[in-house]
Amino acid sequence: NAGKIKIFTIGEEGKEQIIHIAKGGEIVGFRAMFSGESYKVAASTLEESNICYIAKKDFLNLVDTNATLRNGIMKELSRELADRATFITNMAQKSVRERLASSLLILDDIYTDEMINLTREDLANFVGTATETLIRLLRDLKDENLIKTHARKIEILDKEGLLKVAGS
Repeated sequence: NAGKIKIFTIGEEGKEQIIHIAKGGEIVGFRAMFSGESYKVAASTLEESNICYIAKKDFLNLVDTNATLRNGIMKELSRELADRATFITNMAQKSVRERLASSLLILDDIYTDEMINLTREDLANFVGTATETLIRLLRDLKDENLIKTHARKIEILDKEGLLKVAGS
Protein backbone atom coordinates (compact mmCIF):
# COMPACT_ATOMS: atom_id res chain seq x y z
CA ASN A 1 0.00 0.00 0.00
CA ALA A 2 2.83 2.43 0.89
CA GLY A 3 6.61 2.32 1.09
CA LYS A 4 9.21 0.38 -0.86
CA ILE A 5 10.32 -3.23 -0.62
CA LYS A 6 13.13 -5.14 -2.23
CA ILE A 7 12.45 -8.50 -3.83
CA PHE A 8 15.59 -10.60 -3.78
CA THR A 9 17.08 -14.04 -4.05
CA ILE A 10 20.15 -15.49 -2.40
CA GLY A 11 22.78 -17.03 -4.67
CA GLU A 12 24.72 -20.21 -4.00
CA GLU A 13 27.54 -18.27 -2.34
CA GLY A 14 25.08 -16.49 -0.03
CA LYS A 15 25.14 -13.18 -1.95
CA GLU A 16 21.89 -11.30 -2.24
CA GLN A 17 20.66 -10.32 -5.71
CA ILE A 18 17.88 -7.74 -5.75
CA ILE A 19 15.65 -8.48 -8.72
CA HIS A 20 12.96 -5.85 -8.17
CA ILE A 21 12.10 -2.90 -5.99
CA ALA A 22 8.36 -2.52 -5.51
CA LYS A 23 6.71 0.73 -4.55
CA GLY A 24 3.36 1.52 -2.99
CA GLY A 25 0.42 0.10 -4.93
CA GLU A 26 2.27 -2.82 -6.51
CA ILE A 27 1.10 -6.39 -6.04
CA VAL A 28 3.89 -8.82 -5.20
CA GLY A 29 3.92 -12.56 -4.66
CA PHE A 30 0.96 -13.38 -6.88
CA ARG A 31 2.91 -15.44 -9.45
CA ALA A 32 3.34 -18.23 -6.90
CA MET A 33 -0.43 -18.37 -6.42
CA PHE A 34 -0.96 -19.09 -10.11
CA SER A 35 1.89 -21.56 -10.46
CA GLY A 36 1.07 -23.45 -7.28
CA GLU A 37 4.77 -23.44 -6.40
CA SER A 38 6.47 -21.83 -3.45
CA TYR A 39 7.77 -18.33 -4.04
CA LYS A 40 11.51 -18.69 -4.61
CA VAL A 41 12.38 -15.12 -3.63
CA ALA A 42 12.19 -13.11 -0.44
CA ALA A 43 11.13 -9.55 0.33
CA SER A 44 12.25 -6.97 2.84
CA THR A 45 11.12 -3.40 3.46
CA LEU A 46 13.50 -0.60 2.51
CA GLU A 47 11.61 2.05 4.46
CA GLU A 48 8.58 2.33 6.67
CA SER A 49 5.85 0.54 4.73
CA ASN A 50 2.20 -0.41 4.95
CA ILE A 51 1.74 -3.91 3.54
CA CYS A 52 -1.63 -5.47 2.84
CA TYR A 53 -2.24 -9.20 2.73
CA ILE A 54 -4.86 -10.94 0.61
CA ALA A 55 -5.49 -14.61 1.31
CA LYS A 56 -4.83 -16.91 -1.65
CA LYS A 57 -8.41 -18.18 -1.73
CA ASP A 58 -9.82 -14.62 -1.76
CA PHE A 59 -7.34 -13.44 -4.38
CA LEU A 60 -8.00 -16.34 -6.75
CA ASN A 61 -11.76 -15.88 -6.28
CA LEU A 62 -11.40 -12.18 -7.20
CA VAL A 63 -9.38 -13.07 -10.29
CA ASP A 64 -12.03 -15.62 -11.33
CA THR A 65 -14.93 -13.20 -10.89
CA ASN A 66 -13.43 -9.83 -11.85
CA ALA A 67 -12.42 -9.50 -15.51
CA THR A 68 -10.81 -6.09 -14.95
CA LEU A 69 -8.56 -7.50 -12.23
CA ARG A 70 -7.77 -10.58 -14.33
CA ASN A 71 -6.79 -8.41 -17.31
CA GLY A 72 -4.68 -6.18 -15.07
CA ILE A 73 -2.87 -9.22 -13.66
CA MET A 74 -2.20 -10.52 -17.17
CA LYS A 75 -0.76 -7.13 -18.18
CA GLU A 76 1.40 -7.08 -15.05
CA LEU A 77 2.68 -10.61 -15.71
CA SER A 78 3.52 -9.65 -19.31
CA ARG A 79 5.31 -6.49 -18.17
CA GLU A 80 7.26 -8.43 -15.54
CA LEU A 81 8.31 -11.01 -18.11
CA ALA A 82 9.59 -8.27 -20.44
CA ASP A 83 11.35 -6.52 -17.53
CA ARG A 84 13.05 -9.77 -16.47
CA ALA A 85 14.23 -10.42 -20.04
CA THR A 86 15.75 -6.93 -20.17
CA PHE A 87 17.28 -7.42 -16.71
CA ILE A 88 18.91 -10.71 -17.71
CA THR A 89 20.22 -9.23 -20.97
CA ASN A 90 21.67 -6.24 -19.11
CA MET A 91 23.32 -8.44 -16.49
CA ALA A 92 24.89 -10.64 -19.16
CA GLN A 93 25.92 -8.10 -21.78
CA LYS A 94 26.52 -4.73 -20.13
CA SER A 95 29.52 -3.57 -18.17
CA VAL A 96 29.11 -2.80 -14.47
CA ARG A 97 29.25 0.94 -15.28
CA GLU A 98 26.45 0.55 -17.83
CA ARG A 99 24.39 -1.55 -15.40
CA LEU A 100 24.83 1.07 -12.68
CA ALA A 101 23.65 3.85 -14.99
CA SER A 102 20.64 1.75 -16.07
CA SER A 103 19.85 0.88 -12.45
CA LEU A 104 19.99 4.52 -11.37
CA LEU A 105 17.51 5.42 -14.11
CA ILE A 106 15.17 2.60 -13.05
CA LEU A 107 15.45 3.66 -9.42
CA ASP A 108 14.82 7.30 -10.35
CA ASP A 109 11.45 6.18 -11.78
CA ILE A 110 10.69 4.22 -8.60
CA TYR A 111 11.63 7.06 -6.26
CA THR A 112 9.82 9.65 -8.48
CA ASP A 113 9.88 12.95 -6.55
CA GLU A 114 12.53 11.96 -4.00
CA MET A 115 16.19 11.07 -4.11
CA ILE A 116 17.22 7.44 -4.46
CA ASN A 117 17.62 6.16 -0.91
CA LEU A 118 19.38 2.79 -0.79
CA THR A 119 22.33 1.54 1.17
CA ARG A 120 25.43 1.07 -0.96
CA GLU A 121 25.16 -2.67 -0.30
CA ASP A 122 21.55 -2.80 -1.55
CA LEU A 123 22.47 -0.73 -4.61
CA ALA A 124 25.40 -3.06 -5.32
CA ASN A 125 23.06 -6.05 -4.96
CA PHE A 126 20.62 -4.42 -7.39
CA VAL A 127 23.38 -3.71 -9.93
CA GLY A 128 25.02 -7.10 -9.43
CA THR A 129 28.47 -6.01 -8.34
CA ALA A 130 30.69 -5.71 -5.30
CA THR A 131 30.07 -2.79 -2.96
CA GLU A 132 33.63 -1.53 -3.43
CA THR A 133 33.20 -1.44 -7.22
CA LEU A 134 29.88 0.35 -6.85
CA ILE A 135 31.39 3.04 -4.60
CA ARG A 136 34.22 3.66 -7.10
CA LEU A 137 31.76 3.92 -10.02
CA LEU A 138 29.45 6.26 -8.08
CA ARG A 139 32.46 8.51 -7.46
CA ASP A 140 33.21 8.47 -11.21
CA LEU A 141 29.60 9.41 -12.06
CA LYS A 142 29.75 12.14 -9.44
CA ASP A 143 33.02 13.49 -10.92
CA GLU A 144 31.29 13.57 -14.33
CA ASN A 145 28.43 15.64 -12.81
CA LEU A 146 25.86 12.97 -13.67
CA ILE A 147 24.81 12.43 -10.06
CA LYS A 148 25.19 14.09 -6.69
CA THR A 149 25.30 12.23 -3.39
CA HIS A 150 23.84 13.41 -0.09
CA ALA A 151 25.12 10.88 2.46
CA ARG A 152 23.48 7.67 1.23
CA LYS A 153 20.94 9.42 -1.01
CA ILE A 154 21.60 9.86 -4.72
CA GLU A 155 20.29 12.71 -6.84
CA ILE A 156 20.22 12.37 -10.62
CA LEU A 157 21.62 15.53 -12.22
CA ASP A 158 21.85 14.49 -15.88
CA LYS A 159 19.42 11.81 -17.11
CA GLU A 160 20.57 12.15 -20.71
CA GLY A 161 24.17 11.64 -19.65
CA LEU A 162 23.19 8.54 -17.67
CA LEU A 163 21.27 7.22 -20.68
CA LYS A 164 24.43 7.55 -22.77
CA VAL A 165 26.49 5.74 -20.13
CA ALA A 166 23.81 3.02 -19.95
CA GLY A 167 24.06 2.49 -23.68
CA SER A 168 20.38 3.35 -24.19
